[in-house]
Amino acid sequence: MYGKHQNQHSTSIQSAQKNVSRTMSDLIHVHPRICWTCLSQPTALTNDDLPKSTSDTHYFQTDSTLVYEHFFADHGPLNLGQLVRFCRLVASLLSQKALGRKQLVYVCSSHNHLRSNSIFLICSYMIVCENKTVPEAYAPFFNLSPPPSPFRDAAFSICPYSITVIDALKGLKKAISLGHFEYESFDPDAYDEMDKLENGDCTWIVPGKLMAFSGPHNHKKQISPGVFTMSIDEYAPLFKKYGVTGVVRFNKKLYDRNELTKRGVNHYDLYYEDGGNPTEAIAQKFLKICEDEKGAVAVHCKAGLGRTGTNIGNYMMKHYGYTTNEMIAWCRICRPGSVVGPQQQFCADYEFKLVRDGELFRRRHGGGGVGREKPTASGFASSSTGSPNKLKPLSPEKDSTNLQNLSAIKARQVSTSPIKHRSRPRTGDSSSTGNMPTMSMRSQSTRRAGGGSSSSSSPSTKRPTSTGIFRSSRGASKRQIGSRRDDSTADV
Repeated sequence: MYGKHQNQHSTSIQSAQKNVSRTMSDLIHVHPRICWTCLSQPTALTNDDLPKSTSDTHYFQTDSTLVYEHFFADHGPLNLGQLVRFCRLVASLLSQKALGRKQLVYVCSSHNHLRSNSIFLICSYMIVCENKTVPEAYAPFFNLSPPPSPFRDAAFSICPYSITVIDALKGLKKAISLGHFEYESFDPDAYDEMDKLENGDCTWIVPGKLMAFSGPHNHKKQISPGVFTMSIDEYAPLFKKYGVTGVVRFNKKLYDRNELTKRGVNHYDLYYEDGGNPTEAIAQKFLKICEDEKGAVAVHCKAGLGRTGTNIGNYMMKHYGYTTNEMIAWCRICRPGSVVGPQQQFCADYEFKLVRDGELFRRRHGGGGVGREKPTASGFASSSTGSPNKLKPLSPEKDSTNLQNLSAIKARQVSTSPIKHRSRPRTGDSSSTGNMPTMSMRSQSTRRAGGGSSSSSSPSTKRPTSTGIFRSSRGASKRQIGSRRDDSTADV
């Protein structure tokens, strides 16, 4: 359909790059006015690296403005706030009168990690804003060689279980279909504010029903000059605001549960080893708690990632019909770093039983009891469609047959050497945005895992010169786990 158009713009790019030492790959058209291409530069692009826009072509990039902050060797997908900002950026470019009918060329670095994230973003735009199915959105990249590298977990180890770009897109599409994400009402600034340690480090996975957060303490802890974590007594009014009626703790006891129960919040202790998998008894008890609680359930372990994501994911598979990979992908889009190491395979092995149990549950309860909950004043997302007690019937996706045709590029095994996580400064970082709409940078608090050295396998980002960087919420700013925990064991 776009063959002739593609050749014309490929020629235009070659002409525009006569004075550019690096070259671009062929254009891939994803929309009548949008195409994607890769610049053969292994480091993150800035606007200075882009070809000069012409009378019929406008170039833009997000390598240096939407940045994933890794824990160890993980590199994506980018979080929900970044995804929404990208979609609104593209929508803004398409509507700008100054650009007229110019062709928009989305350019990324040739680094495998940046390449995968850019493909995820542009396909997400097609799903979210153009209402495309996953096969339709990904079709332009089906024959891309090499295919985008899969995403891995945040564990410091070899990764035998990976999530592809297609998996991430399917997780996004599933969330949209269930009302767990509504683009028009989503507030990325509120999402970022909720995510800060000083504001509780809370993330909605299923708005109005399941919230993840990192384990609190009895008393405030300083995380940077003048910035402190919340004490346990400060969580009760926060939970009331979000409609949380129950809290589940999977890690060691680092606060007095009575501070919540005396304020009307139910509390449940389901401790098991960090980095491990729940026993059948614990897994089933968690599901029962979530099914019985009248309001939302806030779940934490130490960092609110591994055990938290695993058990929330079990509920999602049982009651909403997410597959394992869709669930892991959506959890990581909402809260990067979720579900780590052997927990991934545990969820995959447990999926069949959960699906069967979910069918039996709906049969016994007449299809009610759980479903598309309406979120309260979360500032995160609205899921107002549908009855709060009516579960959307489970049925195969209409495009499931087409998705099978994409299985050839799904690499299930990844042998990525573990690397030490790096820490980046949280203030003073910025990037030149050129013709891109300027987005003010949100300050981030110190976050989850202890600082370390930079890995050579991660793309280097040139130091930017103005505002506009939106870093992934689970990264460097949450890396000082030990500084805010009473026990030194790395705990997820």
